[in-house]
Amino acid sequence: ESLRKFTKQVHKFCQAEEGNEELSALIAPLAKANKEWGDITMQIGMKAMQNRDEVGAASVDYLMYSGYVTLGYFWAKAAKVAQDALAAGTTEEAFYKGKLATAQFYFSKLFPRTQALAATMAQGGDTSVKVSLLFLVFAYLFHTLGELCLSPIGLSMVSKLAPLKFTSLLMGCWFFFTALSNKL
Repeated sequence: ESLRKFTKQVHKFCQAEEGNEELSALIAPLAKANKEWGDITMQIGMKAMQNRDEVGAASVDYLMYSGYVTLGYFWAKAAKVAQDALAAGTTEEAFYKGKLATAQFYFSKLFPRTQALAATMAQGGDTSVKVSLLFLVFAYLFHTLGELCLSPIGLSMVSKLAPLKFTSLLMGCWFFFTALSNKL
């Protein structure tokens, strides 16, 4: 019910700004994604009636899609406010031009990700649950044992080879790059 109310609000905004030529690059994709959002929700619901794993398979992509559309709506509204302020002759022209530029950046560089997310959700959950549980357990075990074997060796090499006055700094670098590699 909340989704329906929100998508209706987005739809009304898109209809109101449909003739706005300056914001058409923002409004048209937002209106399309907003309609698609409702369609995707229905598709996932229909698939879930047959196989409840469909909801779990689409959940992360659905939440990301929802976030992109919601942020797109907020950026489009901010762009409209900036456009109105610039038309009224504001004294903070640079600020509002920056808002417009940021909204245009969002819609040209980040918002298109919704298309890939929609395609991934349409794929369904059949491909995401084909991995054996034993494979996952052994892969996790292999990675953990590898890290347990390599980490002490690396730390001892850093402490042995580092100049004495840089040892603590280089140990910190070791941990930093370990954390960075885990993030990547």
